[in-house]
Amino acid sequence: PQRYHAEEKITVPNGLGIVEEFNYAKTRTSTPLKATCPGPLTISMHIRPANAYKDRLEMAWEFAQVINAELKALEASGAEFMQIDEPSFAIIPGSVRDWVELYNACIDGVNAKHALHICFGNLGSRPRGKRRYDWMFPELLNAKADQFVLEYANREMKEPDLWKRFDIDRELGAGVIDVKSFYIETPEDVAERIRELLEYTPAEKMFINPDCGFFQLPRWVSRLKLEAMVAGTNIVRRELGA
Repeated sequence: PQRYHAEEKITVPNGLGIVEEFNYAKTRTSTPLKATCPGPLTISMHIRPANAYKDRLEMAWEFAQVINAELKALEASGAEFMQIDEPSFAIIPGSVRDWVELYNACIDGVNAKHALHICFGNLGSRPRGKRRYDWMFPELLNAKADQFVLEYANREMKEPDLWKRFDIDRELGAGVIDVKSFYIETPEDVAERIRELLEYTPAEKMFINPDCGFFQLPRWVSRLKLEAMVAGTNIVRRELGA
């Protein structure tokens, strides 16, 4: 991917454009929406600190303030559920403590439900980071997120016991659709994955998601995968009497 060099301090006077997308999306649905925003590490991944910053962390802090302003504008536009996407937690070398402090700065003063999504990147349908979460805990629990949104399907459902092992009291946004594969899951595939996670995580704390975004897949594949996700979730809901 193309890299940029920061020759002077970065400013984003017109925002990131997420508020405009959220306002447009509101005109196309009557159901609740989750607003998503890339995190400061992920935004800065393709920018070299160069002459403007001493290192990547200092540059990421610049973007944390930009994101905080964007989230406050989203709140003013009616967003009640906001997610920061940070695949870079697992990709860029550094301290989980620093990454958590960055995340908390992004959501500071924003009155909404907050989710933190961590996956392992998607470079031509290939992961880029160490595909485990256990090394991030318990430090990650200092993130002031109401929900952690994690990737399971592409990892063949590894670490299903995290919530039990670390006594996690947050919601789990469980990724049960593999967005790096052209295999189209069946509803029963999805149901089986959800059942496995339910062995360790209470149903009332579980939300169902794809592993990540579908930008590497054709729309027709993405649509079929999403349809399977909904159908598989409904199978388990019926089993639970929900």
